[in-house]
Amino acid sequence: MTKAIPLEDNFDWWWYRSKKNFLRYILNKHLSKKNLNILEIGPGKGNNLGLLKAYGNVSVLEVEKEFSSYLLNKNVLNKDEIFYNFDQIINKKSFDLIVLLDVLEHVEDTNKFLYEINKLIKETGIVVFSVPAYNSLWSSHDEDLHHVKRYNWRTIKSEVGQYFSIIDKYGMNFILLPIRYLQLKFTNPTTLNDTSKTLNSILYLIAFLEAMLLKIKINPKFGLSLYFVTKNKQT
Repeated sequence: MTKAIPLEDNFDWWWYRSKKNFLRYILNKHLSKKNLNILEIGPGKGNNLGLLKAYGNVSVLEVEKEFSSYLLNKNVLNKDEIFYNFDQIINKKSFDLIVLLDVLEHVEDTNKFLYEINKLIKETGIVVFSVPAYNSLWSSHDEDLHHVKRYNWRTIKSEVGQYFSIIDKYGMNFILLPIRYLQLKFTNPTTLNDTSKTLNSILYLIAFLEAMLLKIKINPKFGLSLYFVTKNKQT
């Protein structure tokens, strides 16, 4: 993976809260039991860890010392629950759930990266991904975050499909997609995290509405982010 990205401690930011709501919906849909063995890759400062701990024992793989030190210093995890590379994870095929949100777009060699993940997930386990969508939305914000690519469903299938079967697909922030496109095309774009308290609340409300629409089976499968659930292709 590439350089570390700056992450805020403020988990009330609409983007963090929206991602957690989306992940909660996916986990409730696909997991029928608790006490699972869980790995989050690229947890940053741990926004999702409280949610994941409700489903079992959580470990993380975090290559950036800044973030792993933060998790230790804040007593979010202990040192035995933090890995710094794939080689440290000795017990293969040991995880029921692997989560990597907004990670794959930072990886240069996705083939090797996905191969390593494939070795860790149990035959009955699932892997949950999210990635930023569409090259047409590429901006300086991607460069600031050290992205190397954006994705659509075709490129996802091409890369991920070598090792995993995609069993579920979602689009997050589909309501905001045309707004973001027009913003990039016709204005001097700012990032969606440059928001006032009021706008932050409005953006979260929109994302919350989308999460409610999922519950009544409205899922257009496009948006600012693409989420997908996979199983090991050997199953």
